This record gives sequence, structure tokens and C-alpha cells, in this order.
Amino acid sequence: MTAISVREIMQSKAYYSYEPETGEYNWPASVQAIAQALHRPDIFDQIKKTIENSFTPHALTKVRIKRDKKIIEEPLIKCIKQLGINPYIWTVGDLAWQKTKFENCGLNKIIDSAHYLPASKNKKTLIRNFIEKPRENEKKIKLHLYIVDDKERNLDEVMKELNNLAQSHNIILHLCYIDSKNPLSPTTFYNKLIIEQKEIQEAHEEMELFLDMDGVVIDTDGIMNGIAVENVNRLLL
Repeated sequence: MTAISVREIMQSKAYYSYEPETGEYNWPASVQAIAQALHRPDIFDQIKKTIENSFTPHALTKVRIKRDKKIIEEPLIKCIKQLGINPYIWTVGDLAWQKTKFENCGLNKIIDSAHYLPASKNKKTLIRNFIEKPRENEKKIKLHLYIVDDKERNLDEVMKELNNLAQSHNIILHLCYIDSKNPLSPTTFYNKLIIEQKEIQEAHEEMELFLDMDGVVIDTDGIMNGIAVENVNRLLL
């Protein structure tokens, strides 16, 4: 089995497997599908561990910033934290798999545990719960809630389902799309965030940030179609 064959399997995402009753993503079943496609179900455990170990802090999405007159790349999540923002990570999928990526990429050392919000199916519920949570001085101080995702349909659904609720709680939704296929998109978002954070602070208003994990905080597709392919291919040699 050649590397391109492994890549074709990974890129097709045909291996995605879901619970028949709930529709929730099932990571072990997905790995089993990969192993079957590779005609190596006998090394299911090794394939699973190899893919999981491909996620390290190097998998974090990068932005280009200027430091000491040089342009360097730094993880988006770290740059946001340096702005004094303590973002929430919202994510949907197999809970054990999401936690594995969260920890393997070192996010547990960057993000407060209370700010890690995983869901097995409908992650919009996480936003709804946040909006409905009582907020001190809610009527007096406007809150700008930034929702960042790499899937436009998720943002459209948030606006459609939650915008009126947000307004009733004196919250303004800011929906931000990051194109995970465009390496400049995270930097564009980050630069815009710096400007708007300053404007919000000058208006004496508040700001909160929800970042999708896969595709925004972690370059999941890049890892699955890159280093994970290479590592699985080495395993098959």
C-alpha cells in the first residue's frame, strides 16, 4: 500500500463512521474503516495510535506576526491569549477523540478546563447555554460574542437560531469564518480581532470568543492528510 493510497483514503473521508441511533461520530469505528480499506484490520490498534500521535503542538493553526522586525509564525491560540482574551474552545465529535487531540496538541496547557466545551452532536447548544447564563450588569454592558468556525453553515445556523436570543440578553453576535484551506485566513482574522478588541475596550463593552477546535485552533485536515498519512504509511512498510 503506497502513501498516495493512504492519502486517498484519508482525503475522501469515506471512512467517517457514525452511531446508527444517534448520528454521533464514532472514532474507533472510523479507524476500523481505515484499517479495512488498507486491508490491515489486524493492526487496528497501531493505526489508531499512529494517527492520534500525529497530533502534537505543531498541529496548532499558525498566524503570521511581526516580532523584532521579523515575520514569524505563532499558534493562533497563543496569540489570542497574549491579547488578554481567554477564549472558549467549542467542538463536536467523538468525545474521547476530541479530548485526545486537545491534550496531544497541548491545548490543556493553554486553555482553562472550564473553557473547553465539547459536544457529541449539537455544539450550538453550547452557545445557547452560554447566552442564557446570567451575566452581571447584563442590561448595562453590551457583550460582543465572537463565534469562529471553518464551516459557514455552522455560522449561518448560529445566526438563524440564536441571534434573537442573543439580542434579548444584550449580546451582539460576531460570526467569523476561517477558511482552513487558505493559509492566510487565520492571520486575516487575527489582525481584524486586534482592531475590534481595541474598539470594544474603548467603548467600555465586553468581549468573549468561541473558537472551533478542528479547522480553527487545530489544522486537523492538514494533519490527517499530511503527517498522519506519512506515519501510517511508515507503519505499513
